[in-house]
Amino acid sequence: MPLIFVASFFALLGFGFVPTDLGDRKEAREVAAHGVQVIVTDPEVHVGKFQGRGGDYYETDAVRVPLPDLGKVELTGIPESDDFDSRPMRLGWQPPTARTGYLAPLDVTYLRHGDGTVRAMARQDMKRLATSREPEKGLAIGLGMLALITLCIAAGNNDALRRLIGIKDR
Repeated sequence: MPLIFVASFFALLGFGFVPTDLGDRKEAREVAAHGVQVIVTDPEVHVGKFQGRGGDYYETDAVRVPLPDLGKVELTGIPESDDFDSRPMRLGWQPPTARTGYLAPLDVTYLRHGDGTVRAMARQDMKRLATSREPEKGLAIGLGMLALITLCIAAGNNDALRRLIGIKDR
């Protein structure tokens, strides 16, 4: 029975991010297809600090760029860091460095929607999101866990199946 709960947790986790991942991919493809490309020479990055196991970690958590006729706009699609940097960094808005990423000249594509909102993305982030396979991975995990749950339920009600997968008699 505990296996069913674990599989249920991972099924929910797998399915849970699919709508967000699909939305991110759709947005990146829309910006790529209909946006205006510019080269930004003076981007700014925001460095944040968070606590984790083993101490404080630093990461670039936002980027803003000046766009023609729009002023400063914050980029969307900034990835969460996978490699946590524990070396102290200056916090807040600042010019980018090799450690923070998003150095100038920065290739940015932006799209102004009819309601006045603007979506701007660094080319590297737009490309990563537009080709992302995360929604399919989430679906595969969710469906795999549902298959495991179904097998566990069937095994609980079928002695031959229980013996086949190695579950001891009750």
